Amino acid sequence: MDDMDALIAAPPSWHDQLSDYEARRVREVMDTLDRHSAWLELSRFGNGFVRQAAVRGLAAQPSAEALAALLERLNDWVPQVRQEAAAAVEAY
Repeated sequence: MDDMDALIAAPPSWHDQLSDYEARRVREVMDTLDRHSAWLELSRFGNGFVRQAAVRGLAAQPSAEALAALLERLNDWVPQVRQEAAAAVEAY
C-alpha cells in the first residue's frame, strides 16, 4: 500500500479503517494489475479511503478511461471523494 500512502493526505493510520479482507483485496489488485488499471479498479472499491486514493492516482495519470472513472466519482456518496474527483476533472 505504499502507493496509496503516498497519494492520500490522511493520518498514517488511515489504512486501519480497512478490514483484513479489504487490505488483502487492495494489495492483490495493486500487485496483479498495472498501476493505471489498478486505480481504475479501485475507484469502484467499497471503502471511501481507497476510492479517494484511486481518484488521486487517476488524476496523476490522465486518460480517457481515467476521465470516465473520475466523472463517475463526481456522484460518490463520500464528500471527500466527490471533491477530489471535481478537482481532478477541473484539471482536464
